[in-house]
Amino acid sequence: MPHHFRPTLASFAAARHPYLVTDPAHTAALRQKITQPGKRVVGVSWSSSGKSIGLEPMLLPLASEPLHFVNLQHGDTAAERKALQALHGITVQNVDEVDNFNDIDGLAALIDACDIVITTSNTTAHLAGALGKETLLLLPLGKGKLWY
Repeated sequence: MPHHFRPTLASFAAARHPYLVTDPAHTAALRQKITQPGKRVVGVSWSSSGKSIGLEPMLLPLASEPLHFVNLQHGDTAAERKALQALHGITVQNVDEVDNFNDIDGLAALIDACDIVITTSNTTAHLAGALGKETLLLLPLGKGKLWY
């Protein structure tokens, strides 16, 4: 397939546009909920089977930057987020009206409402790429380098 869709390096640059779009009203409403004055909104997802990093080592190096973190991780993350807040004063906002596992449209809108996404290789990474969202993908050194 790459031979047909991206035959040259130049074809990659020419194809840099999102192929998924979110509902603009939903995305705007979420953006209002997560915006913090003077801070860049960073969506974070840190866990996937075999490709995970702890929330603390992921965000601690960024703690001094003017960033507001938003939870894109599925599952019950309350204990991890609470511990990070207690130990380091780093808040990761959870948007309760979006079920990050069962509401793919909501998750896509939440990703789109962020300025940037930092994630391991999971659904969040794939959605962010499809939306054309600037994304930092964390890959493990040595093991787990599975590309699909």
